[in-house]
Amino acid sequence: MNDIIDALADHLNGWALVAVLGALAVGGLAAGVFLAVRTGRPFTFGLPFGLGEARLEEATALPGSGPVPAIGSGADADDSGNGTAEGVNSAGSWRRYATGVDHDRLFGVDALITELNTILTGPGGNWVLSLYGGGGAGKTALAFDLVDRCRRTGHFDRIVWTSAKNAARESAFGERDPLALAYWQDVIGSISRQLGLDTEVSRALWEERLHDHLDALDPDKRILLVVDNLEGLEDATNVVESLRRVGLRQPHRLLLTNRYPDHSRHVISRLVPPLPTTDALALVRHIGSDDPSLVSLSDRKLEVVAQRTEGNPFLIKLVVRTYLESGRPIEHVLEELGDLGEGRPDSAQSDEPLGLRVRNYLFAQALAELEETHGRATVVQLIGAFGTRRAGDTFGYDDLQRISGIERDDAFAAVLRAACRMSLVRPSQVNSRYSIHSLLYEFTTQGS
Repeated sequence: MNDIIDALADHLNGWALVAVLGALAVGGLAAGVFLAVRTGRPFTFGLPFGLGEARLEEATALPGSGPVPAIGSGADADDSGNGTAEGVNSAGSWRRYATGVDHDRLFGVDALITELNTILTGPGGNWVLSLYGGGGAGKTALAFDLVDRCRRTGHFDRIVWTSAKNAARESAFGERDPLALAYWQDVIGSISRQLGLDTEVSRALWEERLHDHLDALDPDKRILLVVDNLEGLEDATNVVESLRRVGLRQPHRLLLTNRYPDHSRHVISRLVPPLPTTDALALVRHIGSDDPSLVSLSDRKLEVVAQRTEGNPFLIKLVVRTYLESGRPIEHVLEELGDLGEGRPDSAQSDEPLGLRVRNYLFAQALAELEETHGRATVVQLIGAFGTRRAGDTFGYDDLQRISGIERDDAFAAVLRAACRMSLVRPSQVNSRYSIHSLLYEFTTQGS
């Protein structure tokens, strides 16, 4: 299965010129933003910004109508800074920002969501809730359902969802580097727009404007801010402190997703645990509900899926959807999955943790199945396109086709549809944005 990975690496190398030009543009942009923030002078740039997830989503924001509403007025703000007809306690525009959510039901988390909802809506002094766990554990999905429950109760007057991947890095000198500063400005811009603030002013004024807005809110108005995709404890600490400086604190709430627990002051951390066997098997049958042979298998035969994936929901989805797409007998798939538990002395991977070995196997198998039906070159082009940007970034449909280089519309639509069915590509915002899981991003870009 290494051929397709090697091809992906070659494909990414083919973007060297684009990467160089992009680096020059981003470097100039980051320096400009850095100077603007330090000097307070307006900063303009002649090309689309396109760095952070929040800015990318501007292209697909629904057009608004009418004046900007005051918080709590029953209207949500769209990305343009104008009000929309969506109320904070209806579907809410925050859903458009929750990228990477592709589930229709969660398993084994009802009690946990009830506990987390109590923490978020209770009167306690800790105003930050951090959901942590390994890649693919379902942190974003859990946060999404938790926020949706909070929406239904009407406890918060405004819900804001953003992603802060790469936005909290620090340089070796202990200061945030210019590129991370540019990403952070994207986060502040996304928050500001969702709160109905004008972001057409200089970026240097965004934090000040946000601080003034939060400071002027009525004491009984509450905001729930979700910051998704943090990668480490240092990131979480930096984000919390940065948001405190702009005025986000009690009675508002901050919900983070992170890979590590945070025991800092004001923070409550809760682990998103692997699925126990019973819930893992329920998820298997739910995903494969249209396949009678899979649904009818005994728990004993399906337990290998729970064991080898270690209850990781993302890997379980990958197993079942790869099986459904491949058309191979389920017994063959389970047998191969079971063999991965046997460490062979002659195997170069025998010393790797089982979870990592299974993950790499599943990605290789899924990519190979996709290649079988759509051709190696097409698969390399599609998956390789995601490697031209940073982990977590999303693409619009037309943008993804252009960057992939797949010229035929029918071929692009077919391979993208199949990749989505197999959980290799994740659609969001009513199939208008596309991304890949951070684990797949790491797998396909390793060594490139």
